Amino acid sequence: MIDVENYIFEQIKGTVGSEAKGFSTTNSETPPEFPFLCVEQKDNPEYTLANDSSGEENAIKPLFEITCYTKDTGKKTQAKKIMSIVAQEMKENGFTRIFGPQEIENISNPTIFRMVARYQAVVDKNNKIYSI
Repeated sequence: MIDVENYIFEQIKGTVGSEAKGFSTTNSETPPEFPFLCVEQKDNPEYTLANDSSGEENAIKPLFEITCYTKDTGKKTQAKKIMSIVAQEMKENGFTRIFGPQEIENISNPTIFRMVARYQAVVDKNNKIYSI
């Protein structure tokens, strides 16, 4: 199975750096520290247009959901700044933003600001990434 989750996570973590205090690949309604960035691979289906008679998986179409959590003064501005860095990194890696960034109400704790964006691309078995 083709899997680029760790690669994308490390790329974003390295680029965002000290702008966020915490990073994870699993979502949490109440992060341990702020600002916090969750880089979650939500889907990893086979890209069937790349199928051939080999019977091997030739490409995937992964979906990444990036969630930024901030708190306190300037939380929206801070989230937008971090998500802008993420957007540039994802674009440089060949991913297309298909949703957001959009503010999502954090029902469990309204003092925590939450912003979400989703990205998608096609990745072949040699880990080459193609924009969609």
